[in-house]
Amino acid sequence: MLNPLRSLEKKYVAAVLENFTTADFYLEQFFPRKTEALPEQALLDVFTDGASTLKLKYRAARSLINKKSTRLVPAILEFVNDIVDSDFDIKEGNETGEGITGFQYLLGYLNTSEAYEGVKKFLHRLLTEDLKHKDIFIDGTIISLTNISVVLKRRDAIPLIKLAMFHFVYPPNEGLISVAENFWAMDEPSLLKHILTEHVTNEMPDVEEVCLEFLEEFDPEFVKEWRTEKETANIKNKESS
Repeated sequence: MLNPLRSLEKKYVAAVLENFTTADFYLEQFFPRKTEALPEQALLDVFTDGASTLKLKYRAARSLINKKSTRLVPAILEFVNDIVDSDFDIKEGNETGEGITGFQYLLGYLNTSEAYEGVKKFLHRLLTEDLKHKDIFIDGTIISLTNISVVLKRRDAIPLIKLAMFHFVYPPNEGLISVAENFWAMDEPSLLKHILTEHVTNEMPDVEEVCLEFLEEFDPEFVKEWRTEKETANIKNKESS
């Protein structure tokens, strides 16, 4: 149980976060004025309070990320590991992006070694265990792990990321583009080629073009050959139809 002063601070912070409209809160994340003065401990108490709604937890987590709080890392990792196999109402808050689907993307802003290892373990769990809500978490967790990999200049998660990319749940175009952007930032042309050869289909011209534009910087000859082969294939298809 919290002491009286800490309990009052938590209630005050919860009220401040609750009173934002969704639009105003998102504006506040980019130009923090009201949330920057909120105490880190009180925000953490709101986040870890089992009685807090998903919206409050999400807003507390976003505010802590703005503060670059490393104390959020173990708390949010514990939270996602618990909720992914829970009976939680997964629809709560999703219409505003402040529900369960939002937390997977928050992981990508936790740029510490502890977060990196924790997100790796979480993604491995999503791939290997039959969890109730794994389909909701897997896409954003893949992207988040590549985000952290870029910032920390870590490469040891790449084999796991490559495996996970075959398990994108929703139409993968947006996810593949996000991963491609991170592979480009990591100076990994072989991984961009991996996306082209293993994931891109005829229904993904946007993903294909992004990868080719990035590869132009690393291997223009490969790009030239790829475009030539595709143009030749298109001509043959037209002639045979």
